[in-house]
Amino acid sequence: MHYLGYLVAALLVAGIGYSVYYFLSGTENTEEYDVCVDDRCIRAFHAHMQLSVELCGEKTLLPLERGPLDGPHTHKERNLIHFEERLPYEKETGRLLDTTPFRMETIMDIFEIPFTADCLGEYCSGDFCPDGTPGVVTMTVNGEQRTDFEQYVWKDDDYVELRFG
Repeated sequence: MHYLGYLVAALLVAGIGYSVYYFLSGTENTEEYDVCVDDRCIRAFHAHMQLSVELCGEKTLLPLERGPLDGPHTHKERNLIHFEERLPYEKETGRLLDTTPFRMETIMDIFEIPFTADCLGEYCSGDFCPDGTPGVVTMTVNGEQRTDFEQYVWKDDDYVELRFG
């Protein structure tokens, strides 16, 4: 009979432990939350960005399951970037201390696609596409033209289009 009491107690402790872990681990249902202890603040993210890369009219498909799990990465959806991690931020302003994981240059480096204001993939502004037309690099975010290219810091639900052509 005593064993039944121990079993119930063990299951109760395990259930409480799992609940605390689930809440603090930034699970799939948690989009974003902040925790501050004294002057140290952490923001937990669960963010996604759709990325379209087009070279001379040809769509580029990003590899699946690529990138570090504590940084920008893909899973089983084509060209959908995931980010689930905790990052420190400044308590007074709410600004992230390091935006590197959200910069376009970080994502493009992970997928080994050269990207600057002048170059995308193997093409640079002024190069010719296979059909003989000269191309330039362009970038839009949610339909708006951007000029910050590799320095752009993406946000949850952004739709980023990179084109050469």
